[in-house]
Amino acid sequence: AMTFLANSLNAVFADTAANEVRLLTDVTSAATAQILAEESRGISHPLGLQVSADNSRIFVLNSGAQAITTVDLTSGLITHVPIIGSASKLQRLSGDVFQLTDDFRETTLLFDAASPEPRVVFVPRIVERSNGRSATRDQVPDSRRPLPLR
Repeated sequence: AMTFLANSLNAVFADTAANEVRLLTDVTSAATAQILAEESRGISHPLGLQVSADNSRIFVLNSGAQAITTVDLTSGLITHVPIIGSASKLQRLSGDVFQLTDDFRETTLLFDAASPEPRVVFVPRIVERSNGRSATRDQVPDSRRPLPLR
């Protein structure tokens, strides 16, 4: 996996075979590569990566370790947030919130890197009843439901 930093000629690259994450600087000319994280620092089968909205951190879907690994580009600090369950992708939803699972109709895992403490959030699946309404909607009392606009 590879992605560019926003408004930059720099990119990050996840090498699954070598269990490394590298920063490629100035890819349009004499690009240089710097190892940001490797197997000895907890990288194991990196499947995907994203750059934070402010270009300060790299997020790695570290599937072999069942974690999201964060690399701070300023300090070099590496942190691991465990994933309970199975993650198959690291797709930005908005800002620094990412979807980790494929199907919103099933149990969904989200990585919230926008919170003060990055975390993986479990979102239960919506159960449809035979009448086409969700079971969750039926649990909300009528007095708490919003009134329709006229």
